[in-house]
Amino acid sequence: MSRVAEAHVGDGSPSGERLAIERAERPVRGARKVSKRMGSNLQRFLGGSPLAVLVKLAFLSLLVGAFMSFLGVTPGELIGRVWWTIRSALDVSVESLREVGRWIVYGAVVVVPLWLLSRVANRGR
Repeated sequence: MSRVAEAHVGDGSPSGERLAIERAERPVRGARKVSKRMGSNLQRFLGGSPLAVLVKLAFLSLLVGAFMSFLGVTPGELIGRVWWTIRSALDVSVESLREVGRWIVYGAVVVVPLWLLSRVANRGR
């Protein structure tokens, strides 16, 4: 509160009494805002009211389930395919890294001795 407002609170002036009444009528700070904030945070996280989001998710699940059934894909089969794809990608990545490492070693067999010879040769100058 500013110094001007503090000066008018207890001096009996009309503005001071009004300020004191307004302060007394104010609800406890943060008591009601917390529940509103939690509700708005939940709605912001979900993207709408919980019931509306539940209905949308149920409808979307129905459509996706019907499409998967039409294709003859089961959830277990889908998870197995995703797992196989990830594992295959990792196997290819690891094999590529092994190949690159092998190339580094092959090159080092030639480059490092030549570098050492050049260092020794330049040392005498």
